[in-house]
Amino acid sequence: MSNNLRNKFLEDISRLRNNPNSHDVKIIVGEDDNVETFTAHSIVLGTRSKYFQAAFYNEWTKKENNVIVFKKPNIKPQVFSILLEYYYTGKYSLEDANNQIYMIDFLDAADELCLVELLEPIKKYIIRNKVKLVQQNYVKIYNASIKYEGFGVIQEYCEELICKSPELMFESNDFHLIDETLLNIVIKKELAYKEIEIFNYVIKWGMKQRPQINSKISELTQEDYEELQYRLHELLKHIRLFTLTSDEFYNVIWPLRKLFSNDLIVKLVEYHLCTKDDTLIVDSLSRRTSKNLNSDIISLKQTNIILNWIYNNDDKIERNILNNYNLELIHRGSWDGMNLHTFCNMCYFKTSTLIVIKLEGSDIVVGGYNPKSWNSSDYDWIPVNNSFIFSFDNSKLDSDSYILSRIKYQNFAIKNFVNAIGFGDLQFLPNGIYNHKYYEKRIQCKNLFFIEDYEIFKISLKIST
Repeated sequence: MSNNLRNKFLEDISRLRNNPNSHDVKIIVGEDDNVETFTAHSIVLGTRSKYFQAAFYNEWTKKENNVIVFKKPNIKPQVFSILLEYYYTGKYSLEDANNQIYMIDFLDAADELCLVELLEPIKKYIIRNKVKLVQQNYVKIYNASIKYEGFGVIQEYCEELICKSPELMFESNDFHLIDETLLNIVIKKELAYKEIEIFNYVIKWGMKQRPQINSKISELTQEDYEELQYRLHELLKHIRLFTLTSDEFYNVIWPLRKLFSNDLIVKLVEYHLCTKDDTLIVDSLSRRTSKNLNSDIISLKQTNIILNWIYNNDDKIERNILNNYNLELIHRGSWDGMNLHTFCNMCYFKTSTLIVIKLEGSDIVVGGYNPKSWNSSDYDWIPVNNSFIFSFDNSKLDSDSYILSRIKYQNFAIKNFVNAIGFGDLQFLPNGIYNHKYYEKRIQCKNLFFIEDYEIFKISLKIST
């Protein structure tokens, strides 16, 4: 069958959707104030969907006046409308801005309705657009990260982001919907948030779980306390109670003391009444220290991988050494200006620098490490024996997807001319040029590329105090 005939056939089938005289299925979708009724054809739904085929065969539905009535309260009408269009036409759009806020709902509905062929395209779209989608709907995206296979990169991104911006989760209207496993992971982390605020949100989460506990704190019954203890048993273990001030303990923890063991409350009272300094008692959880990497381009995990390349000459094993080093952001193109003159002013005379570059219109990040200074009195090649360049592909489901390319011809490691800067193979400013020549491996990069943004960090060993 030619493409024209096939298209004509699909057009004829799609017109069935708008023919009310032949509809024999009524589907009531949504709940509360967001409900819509759709009509369709059982022959189309049963043929296109194993879910509806099973529903009709197993009589999950009822009939009214020879019309099959089917209820789907757990799918949003906006989402079902898109999927119904797909049933009739084979077409759907993930790019429509109006659809993006429903992306996880779309994924959940496709999963429930057994539309297996849609799952991977939707998952890949979410991974490619994770920055925008997570900012729009953190809780839903984070919950999906443990529900769907292949979303490890989403979970890592959400957990790193929450260390920088805890308000994305805690201050969300959907905070009470966060999965308990994920909330437990988050409150163990080094969050840039006051401990008493974390405690208050944990209490809020516990009271919002179903059935909700609607009492005021001062009016909680013994039954309420027992239910809260059951819900929050694992979470409260990770609240760093001994880091709270005496005022916070008295005003917030003491009214809720029934949530804790008598032994713990006695220790807390003794600590706040008797301790003369800020020394924490033995075996108590330490104060939170936020690990805030000031980068919009690479993640903490990627940074740790790069540090292993630099200091351990380790191309494969990922030792956790991030806490041992300082990464000082000395130049960001989108802030300071993306031109060679600005680069020279801000980065010359700086040694041990890491450069990361976000390619425009791509999920590829490239960069390199220069252990020496960028400046040169005669503007010539700078020989280096331990520099390298690399690329990360953030579109891959595997968040460790990278290519490391170490210097092969050290006399051509760093290019430091009047009108060119960068590594032998990888030059940048005002845009980018890549030519695989002096470094070992070809990285994932076009020969000519535009730069969306870049960041330059000076790396140094932390000095113990």
